[in-house]
Formats: sequence, C-alpha cells, structure tokens
Amino acid sequence: MDRATILQKLISHYKALLNDTSCQFAGLAGGQGIGKSYLSHQLKAQFGEDLLVLSLDDFYLTKAAREELAVQVHPMLATRGVPGTHDLDLLRHLIDRLMKGEMGDGIALPHFIKAHDDRAAKADWQLVTQAPKLILLEGWCVGAQPQTESALATPVNALEESKDEAGQWRAYVNAQLHAHYLPIWQRMAHICYLKPLSFSQIFDWRWQQEIGNLAEIGQAPQDDDRERIAVFIQHYERITRQMMAQQTAFDMVIEVSGAERAWQLIKG
Repeated sequence: MDRATILQKLISHYKALLNDTSCQFAGLAGGQGIGKSYLSHQLKAQFGEDLLVLSLDDFYLTKAAREELAVQVHPMLATRGVPGTHDLDLLRHLIDRLMKGEMGDGIALPHFIKAHDDRAAKADWQLVTQAPKLILLEGWCVGAQPQTESALATPVNALEESKDEAGQWRAYVNAQLHAHYLPIWQRMAHICYLKPLSFSQIFDWRWQQEIGNLAEIGQAPQDDDRERIAVFIQHYERITRQMMAQQTAFDMVIEVSGAERAWQLIKG
C-alpha cells in the first residue's frame, strides 16, 4: 500500500470524526524527525480551519521551570522531552476551551523555540479565533503507556546507567506519564502512530531536524552538536522503545523506514 493510499485511510478516519456534532480530539505520535509535522501539514491542507493542530513540543515547561525541577527532583529533568517536562495545566486548559468552543476574543497558543530551549514570548504566540471541529495533538510520546516497576529496574542505555543509577529519574517520568499524561490520551477518539523501523534511525532523523532548528535562529551546526544530539536522544529511548513494542494503544500504526521515510501500514 503506497503512501497516498495510507494517507487517504487516515483522512477517512478523521472525516468520520468530523461527522460528530461536537469537537473531537485525536493524537498523532512518532519519534523525533519521523515526519509528524509534515503529515500534520498535509492533514491541515485537507481539512482547513476545521482542524487545529497542536504540538506537544510547544507545551514544554520554560527553561527556568525545568531547571527548578532539576534541583527539586533530578538533574536530568533540566532536559526537555520526557513526561514531566510539559506544562500540562496549560495544555488541558486550552483543550477544554477549544473543545467547548469558548473562543472569546481568541485563544493564544504557546510556541517553544527549540534552538533557544525556551518558550517564546507571549507576543509571539498564535491567536486562534475560530472554534475547530477536530483537535490533533502531535507529539513524540502521545499514547505512550506507563511501564511496570520491573521494566524500570534495568537501564536501557549509557545515560540512564551513569546519570540515573538509582532509577529516580525514570521512576518520576513513569509516574508523571501514568498520573497526568495517560488521562489526556484516554480522551482521544483516535491515535495514529508513526513507528520507526528501528531506534537507530532516530539519530539521523533528529540530526536533520536539529539543522533546521539552528537555521531558524541563523546558526549553523558545530562539530560538538552531533555528540550533543546523540546524548539528547537517549533521554527519549526508553519510552520510544516501549512504544515501538506496543501497538494496542494505537488505532493506526504506520511503520517508517529509511532516509526517504517510506511508509508501511501495520495497523488500521
């Protein structure tokens, strides 16, 4: 089944959701650089103002808030990405208003500048004035399920082994996922997952993404940036591998492989 056919299947799922009289909520998951933004743009072109795409990345806590978490809970929480490093109060508040159509004078959507590792000033947030019929939340860990204590016991990479020897960081992340993120996933009427064929591909895709992030602020990648990204993605590895191994939490699974990011429909 080619990419265009798979895309049409996803579009048909969303069209069914749009038949409901109330605003619906869906999720789009996938690893770093796998093509979530590209797919979101295609869906936006199809549905126009009926579809509002939110990026989980835009709801990261500010750098200052994460630095405070790093002091209070664990140093690794200074690094954005994992459950526990997002402003879920803001996310839930905005989703509730959008789904109820409580637009008022408009709803400002936050924006996170990755190259600055911080949230943009409110003056630069996007103002939405039209109530959507479907909200799509895209993010790397959307739909991720908590792990068991036994699964948390063993480090999955060198970073966990050296920086989280006692398992405090991964236990906190898992607890946040269970208590605060899972209830958001459970509100979703449909979750599509772009599944990497292998975790090793994540680095190449994420590196391409980083070049774009730096270009956004007029910078070129430096020699040590590749090493920084290699360490950075280790923060994501545990949950990414967990998501790759599970499929029951997703309504549609598209396997993505190679530099060209070829698609294969696995489920849905």
